[in-house]
Amino acid sequence: MAPTEQAPTVLSYADKLAIIRPARPGPARPGPAQYRAALDYSGERYLMTGNLPKAEQRLGTLDKVCTFTCEEYTDLKKAVARYEANGNKYVAAP
Repeated sequence: MAPTEQAPTVLSYADKLAIIRPARPGPARPGPAQYRAALDYSGERYLMTGNLPKAEQRLGTLDKVCTFTCEEYTDLKKAVARYEANGNKYVAAP
């Protein structure tokens, strides 16, 4: 299969991870760090498939979730900047 044919499945899974909010803390439930990581991951996956608006939506959510600037927010912000600077084409982090 071509990478673009697999992307919706990956994005769908990442989307599900990004919206999980634990009802109560526990070892089987993802915590805030996993939630932020899922947002960062799905945002970069959206950039890989050329969906800048969804990646920016993930960035906005990370901005709200992070009390102070967190690593995931910074990583996705840099990825969006690289994407825009490269003519709306995904560029992996150096």
